[in-house]
Amino acid sequence: MSSWLGGLGAGFGQSLVGQVGGSLSTLTGQISSFTKDMLLEGTEEVGGAAVDFPVSDNSLRDVESLHSTLRSENDRLKKVCNDLKENNEVAELQIKQKSIDYRNQLQQKEVEINHLKARQNALQEQLQKMQSAAQSSQLKPVVSPSATTSASFPVVRHHSSDFHRDDMDFGDVIWSQQEINRLSSEISRLESEVEHWKQIAQFSKPQGENSTDQNEICKLQNTIKELKQKLSQEIDQHHHELSVLQDAQHQKLAEISRRHREELSEYEERIEELEDQLQKVDGNTEASSEKDLQNGSKSPNLSNLQNKVESLSQQLSSAEEEQDILLKELEFVRKEKNQGREEYERLKSECSKFQISIPEKQDDVKVEEVPSFVEESLKAEVERLQQALLDAESEITKLKTLNQGEVNKEMGSLQPVSTIKGQNLENQLQHTLKKQNELNKSSAEKETLIAELEELDKQNQEATQVRNIREGQEYRIIYKRCAFVFKYLCNKTITVFG
Repeated sequence: MSSWLGGLGAGFGQSLVGQVGGSLSTLTGQISSFTKDMLLEGTEEVGGAAVDFPVSDNSLRDVESLHSTLRSENDRLKKVCNDLKENNEVAELQIKQKSIDYRNQLQQKEVEINHLKARQNALQEQLQKMQSAAQSSQLKPVVSPSATTSASFPVVRHHSSDFHRDDMDFGDVIWSQQEINRLSSEISRLESEVEHWKQIAQFSKPQGENSTDQNEICKLQNTIKELKQKLSQEIDQHHHELSVLQDAQHQKLAEISRRHREELSEYEERIEELEDQLQKVDGNTEASSEKDLQNGSKSPNLSNLQNKVESLSQQLSSAEEEQDILLKELEFVRKEKNQGREEYERLKSECSKFQISIPEKQDDVKVEEVPSFVEESLKAEVERLQQALLDAESEITKLKTLNQGEVNKEMGSLQPVSTIKGQNLENQLQHTLKKQNELNKSSAEKETLIAELEELDKQNQEATQVRNIREGQEYRIIYKRCAFVFKYLCNKTITVFG
């Protein structure tokens, strides 16, 4: 515009000067150039605006799409963060509950260890008492008359069985002490492992993603639920088996008590018969002695016979006293026998429960080797007792033959005496022989009962050994499982919390 106005002013000046003819051509040229310039400027401005508008629209669209994606991503991250916070809280609660449960289990194990220690102390005190009693019994002089040697023989055997049982109790005490030492060393080892894993948990960093940790925690919860269900099923099964075993035990006890009553009634009848026979023998001896005094017969053979009868009556009275003592011992022994059978049945039920609960591993192979050893020892003990019984029977037969030979000799020496007195004496001697046979039978029965009691004592002791071994192995398995679960939980807590 400035160039056009300048040109226009110049043209007007030239026209004023007088050059009108030459300025028209220049004016038209200037007007045409001005119109061209205006058209060019308009086209340039329109083209620039048309190019700028589509560029700004595309950029706005890109910005809006990016904003929407960022907003959706932000919402998604907020949701993930909230989920992770909730999972973190749930995991903290679960870990607290698990730690409480394992602390309770550790307290229970400590209580069991204290019980074992108390039992060990009680066993040691009992062992000291038994040792003092054994020393005092060894210091006392053993004096027994010649008339009661055969009667005192089973009692001595009974005391020897008591000493044998004391030796077995001493072996149990030593074994329990070794087991307690082993358990204490294992507990210290587990505590050191716990401290090691705690240090690792403090200095280690979390690895893996949160989603994998959550999946593993869910799997762990499912496995814990399955284990609890299996445990409840096994407990129900054990209770059922225990009830069945208790019913069978009650039936056996009823049958044993019935047999015991029948045997007691038989022994009472035998005692009454022996008392009647003793009274008859005493009456016959008194009548014969009175007749001899009235007749004035004081021959040395008759006096010897009277002395023999008196000695036999004394032996019979001592045999009666011994029989009363044996009956009392028999009652006491049968009570112990019943207690031993009850203990054996209980141990048998516990062994069956342990065999069901414990998995079949190398420990079970070691446990199953014990009953074979026990069975072999029982067989050897039974053979030894049978041999001792045969020896006792041979001694009894020898004594019978000796007594019969002495009686025959006395009868031969007393043949010159009157026939009436001889018949009476023969009857008396027959009665005494019958009584001796019955006493020998009762002594043989007593020996068999003592042998059975010794066998039951040994079975009870071996059953207690098996039970202690199984309890120790069960504690070992429980400690291993606790250690494994504790390690697993420590690893999980390390990965979750760092």
